[in-house]
Amino acid sequence: MSAPARFRGAAPVGVLEDLALPEAFLVRLMRQWADSPAQRRQAQRDLTIALGFDAGAHAAEALRAFQRCLARHARRPLMQHGLSCQCLGADECALSHLVAAAAAGDRQDSRLFTSLLVSGSAVTELMDLAETLGRALRAQAVPEPSYRPSGHRPTSTLH
Repeated sequence: MSAPARFRGAAPVGVLEDLALPEAFLVRLMRQWADSPAQRRQAQRDLTIALGFDAGAHAAEALRAFQRCLARHARRPLMQHGLSCQCLGADECALSHLVAAAAAGDRQDSRLFTSLLVSGSAVTELMDLAETLGRALRAQAVPEPSYRPSGHRPTSTLH
C-alpha cells in the first residue's frame, strides 16, 4: 500500500540529477543543514564558494531563516534523504519546486506549494523567504556539487 504517514515525505519521487543545478544545490544545502553543525558550516562555505563572500553570506542567512520558518510552522515533520543519497524525496521535491517558483516570481505556484507545507499563518512568510533564497541561489551559476553521491543512476524506471 503506501508508506506510513510519518515517512510519506521521504518517499522517493525522482533523483537529484533530474533537478536543475540551483534546485539540486538547494536540496544538498538543506540536507547539510539538517545533518549536523559541521555540515551547516560546510553549507555556509559552499555558498561562499559558489556565490562569493557577500552573496554567500546573504544566501546562508536566507537558508537559515527558511529552515527556521519550516521548523516552526511545518504541518508535520519534513523528511529528507541522506547526504549521499541520489533519491529525491517528496518533501525535498516540494521544497525545491517552491523555491524555484518563488524565485521566478510565480506567486500562485509558490503559494500552492507553501500551503501544502506550512500552516496558514506562515504561508506568506515562507513564500517571501523562499523567494529571497531562490533569487540568492540563482544570482550566479551554481557549480556542480562538490561530491557525486553513490547510488543508483536514473533509468527509465526509477524504483
